[in-house]
Amino acid sequence: TYKDSPKLAQLVQEISWGQNIVIMQRIKNREKD
Repeated sequence: TYKDSPKLAQLVQEISWGQNIVIMQRIKNREKD
């Protein structure tokens, strides 16, 4: 579980945050088009 490995939990959060940024950029690009 994530509680057993804080580093893994932090990594998952960073990946999720990165994906959110990519999604936001894609939405902005669509609005420009």
